[in-house]
Amino acid sequence: MDKNLYRRFDFPETGINLYESKHLRGKFVAEHYHDHFQILYALEGEGEITLDGKAYNFSKDKVVLITPNCVHSIKATTKMTVLVLAFSVPLLNITLQNELLTLIQKSARHFELDLYTASEIRPLIRKMLYEQKNGDLFGKLSMPVYLIEIIIHLLRQQNFSFVQDANDIRSIQMKEYIERHYFNNITAESLSAVFGISTRYMNDIFKRKFNDTPCNISRK
Repeated sequence: MDKNLYRRFDFPETGINLYESKHLRGKFVAEHYHDHFQILYALEGEGEITLDGKAYNFSKDKVVLITPNCVHSIKATTKMTVLVLAFSVPLLNITLQNELLTLIQKSARHFELDLYTASEIRPLIRKMLYEQKNGDLFGKLSMPVYLIEIIIHLLRQQNFSFVQDANDIRSIQMKEYIERHYFNNITAESLSAVFGISTRYMNDIFKRKFNDTPCNISRK
């Protein structure tokens, strides 16, 4: 592939552009690359994505982080809708911390979101779509903030791969959810719905990890 042949992306002042990409069944986007970052979020449908020659399943609630110069392609096996979050670090109105940049620049990667992480990222994407459409000063200031939060959620889930017990991962995420939504009226039913498990099972695994129930912790 001739890496001299590619189209440079023109970013708005925020350094961030968010848009939906529709793919009909059988559509193939040939190998290409660009000089900016992209986060691709599969909203619906099913397909395959390659990152530097390695193929991954790409379907609903799966995410990829594409680094500059990563050669990638997409094939849709069904009708697909992909949310594209493109960003250029030099153009961002705020500076990403060096530690965060170091973490995301290492390589492209594939994420399969759990229910909790997906529930945290979707509202941030909706906020970004609103702010991008609104286009005022506050939108320009908030877009990079939401972007950083999305990246942190992705990297944090990746770190959970080092935890062997799936129930421990769920329990840690539940505790984090309670702490992040401290002022919300969290019930056992609403919390179990976020994580897609029964309230009884939720209480059992949480108590085994933290010697207490989620609702008791939320009231403290």
